[in-house]
Amino acid sequence: MSDPNDDQLEAANREVRRHVAAQAEASGGWSGDAKLGTTAPAWADELIRQYNAALVEGMRFCPHLESAPAQGSIWLSLAPDICACQRPECGQALVSELERRLGHPLKDEPSKCSVCGTQAEARGVSIGVATVMLRGMICRDCEQRR
Repeated sequence: MSDPNDDQLEAANREVRRHVAAQAEASGGWSGDAKLGTTAPAWADELIRQYNAALVEGMRFCPHLESAPAQGSIWLSLAPDICACQRPECGQALVSELERRLGHPLKDEPSKCSVCGTQAEARGVSIGVATVMLRGMICRDCEQRR
């Protein structure tokens, strides 16, 4: 006999995954499993690799994620050691910490590709992986590379 709490947790995780995938796809990004070499574009594989490496190296989570991990969260390639839930106050805390580290407002940060590291015109991308929204920047060359 299955535990009803396990069933509720599974349902919650499925719903959060659907929500994160819809967010990524709505922004012109990509969503899928965190497995390298699947159907993901090369730039998505690289951001997933960076995220997985950050998990292994150790990541800080906002208090909401620590107490209830089955919710949508956000990870920024510019602050790989932090993951926050999608509550506005936690997102703002993440941006504030990033700006503190940079020493200037995020809007003043030069455009730099999260994939190749080149300082060039880049666009923001979102990748939905399970319950996590990975966010980074990609240049035209990396976006076109398969």
